[in-house]
Amino acid sequence: MRSFEILLVADNEAVAQALSATLRRAGHRVTSSTTIAGTVECLMRRGSQVDVIMTSTPFDSSLGDDVVEYGRRFAANARVIVLPQVVAHVEDVARALVRQSVPDRLTTTGGWN
Repeated sequence: MRSFEILLVADNEAVAQALSATLRRAGHRVTSSTTIAGTVECLMRRGSQVDVIMTSTPFDSSLGDDVVEYGRRFAANARVIVLPQVVAHVEDVARALVRQSVPDRLTTTGGWN
């Protein structure tokens, strides 16, 4: 399986820690952020290296809006995966990273259009 550089954005520290640990055990490199400032800083610093931006943050929140805005600017080639109820579906995360088809419970946006 290919290893990905993942930026995990969650507004809940416990979710960020649990999912980061799971992704690292699967062999991925993970940077997590639970704040707007941390997300923006990471994207500005390492955006060109990020393969996947994974978030459980709703896009109608200020953190979700910043993920999209700064992702477009600094990580234009990254795949965005939005995870609803992330804790209940951790096993789907690995499938979303490996396969082209994404489980129905996950929403993915490949481009920024």
